Amino acid sequence: MALTSPAPVQIRSPSGIEGRAMSEAHTASDGADSLEALEQAPPEEPFWDEARKHQIRVQGISDDVNGLSMSVDRLSSYVGISSITAALKVIVRCAPEARNVITQQMTETALPSRASSPPPELMDPSPLALPSSTHGQELLESYFDRVHPFFPLIDERKFWSTYMYGNRKDSQWLCLLNIVFALGSLVASNTDNQAHYVYFNRSRQHLSLESFGSGNLEVLQALAIMSGFYMHYLNRPNEAHSLMGGALRMATALGLHREYSERSDTGQHLMMPGWEESISPEMRRRIWWSLFCLDAW
Repeated sequence: MALTSPAPVQIRSPSGIEGRAMSEAHTASDGADSLEALEQAPPEEPFWDEARKHQIRVQGISDDVNGLSMSVDRLSSYVGISSITAALKVIVRCAPEARNVITQQMTETALPSRASSPPPELMDPSPLALPSSTHGQELLESYFDRVHPFFPLIDERKFWSTYMYGNRKDSQWLCLLNIVFALGSLVASNTDNQAHYVYFNRSRQHLSLESFGSGNLEVLQALAIMSGFYMHYLNRPNEAHSLMGGALRMATALGLHREYSERSDTGQHLMMPGWEESISPEMRRRIWWSLFCLDAW
């Protein structure tokens, strides 16, 4: 309907090839490609800074990808023709008066007031800081009960064993552990809770460009959770999308996208850098398809 509705009067009518191209674009309104006409062209020097908005506190409920922010003019991330944003543009094209209604109701999301502050153990800026053993176990139970079923890319038994021994302080493990703490904290309480953001920052302190230079399974799992799930809660889709691309490339470098015969599978881990022990075919499938689903979401 949007593409076949009468277009505004133009000063110069197109002719020749240009005219035929526009006519074909309007008549082929049932094709997905034709909906690209509704996409807003980026500026000459596109710029976005998602991190700046969250340097102090987590922004209120807003979601550029799913259109909860109801923005039809403001440029945000490119999310394609199947997004809610594209649907809003179709509505505005069909009913121009809807733009005024949306504009009147659209206000910048205010930073919500927080009644409570993080517990003292979370005020420690050290990336090596950890919650108490009791609280840590509660966060892990919350993660595996409420988050893990959506993307089971972690070996729960092995993860619990490593945590309970408590003898690992390397960056790869702490990166994964803290992002799991972050998700466990997020789903264990209401939106007044900000402790999850502290765990997220600790996890990020263990990541660097060098992290992409080693095929480490725990780094891959941390990147998948961070970019495929948590960053979308923070409404940072561009950063999440970029990191997810790196995670997918890391997964293919580790060969997780391939199926191996039982004979070759036993020695496959010996060829992969950073793999200290074999990972079962089932876990490889879990990690790869969890990545696939997180990327598709």
